[in-house]
Amino acid sequence: MIEKPFLLDPSFADLIDSGAFRQRVYDKFSGMKTHDLFVLSFAMNIPVIITAILGALIDRQFFLGTAIFGGVVGVVILISVVEHFVARDKRRRMHRLAFEGELVTGHIIACERKCYRGASYKVEVQYAATAPSGKEVKWTQAMERDDLLNAPLPPPGWPVLVLMVDETLFFML
Repeated sequence: MIEKPFLLDPSFADLIDSGAFRQRVYDKFSGMKTHDLFVLSFAMNIPVIITAILGALIDRQFFLGTAIFGGVVGVVILISVVEHFVARDKRRRMHRLAFEGELVTGHIIACERKCYRGASYKVEVQYAATAPSGKEVKWTQAMERDDLLNAPLPPPGWPVLVLMVDETLFFML
């Protein structure tokens, strides 16, 4: 009997055969996308534009207040843009993992139920997998899995699926 690999995130179960899991990995870990940043910037500027027009038409002091408000909003937008460029490296790494990574079979070293401070119940999996270079990597991942609260956890040696580029860039599904 072939053992079905344990998935820490069960939402990947129906996506593995089709390859759609790659887009889900990217969406889950890449953070804010460029489109979201532009929409956010535009939405944040709508009140500034409306108030500036009304301020110029109605009252000059109101216009001064609008200019100050616009400056504050501009700083917020600047912070968003800087965050975008800082997070760009993370998005590149996640794109590389999601779309260039190989799906390899690893195995569970240990699997435990944990309750972290201020969080709900999680399943923590220590696993090992062999990178394409031949080097074995070991790592620990945890995820909320309330569905496994009263279910048996997989024993050591049970197979897991790991999306892996190299020994520094990998993720257990």
